[in-house]
Amino acid sequence: MIITVTEQIFIQAFKSLRPDNFSIPALKILFKYYDDFDYESEVELDVIRLCCEWSELSGKEIMELFDMNFLELSDNTAVIEVDEDIFLVQEF
Repeated sequence: MIITVTEQIFIQAFKSLRPDNFSIPALKILFKYYDDFDYESEVELDVIRLCCEWSELSGKEIMELFDMNFLELSDNTAVIEVDEDIFLVQEF
């Protein structure tokens, strides 16, 4: 059985399984990130995998964890700005 995942379904899946992993603005941006891909076949929504693959971090947390700013970090992995000091960072 296949369903089309809308932004609301995507957010609800995270809020029911991992309510504290991402803010609503971060989830909206993450949904758009994956929704913009041109998939050749169906893709399963795997909330746990996405929670392991991405982190929502402040600029300060990025400096503490990686000893670089978000621009330097973006040379090594995907970094998506959520707002002026919050970022989604893909694990690498």
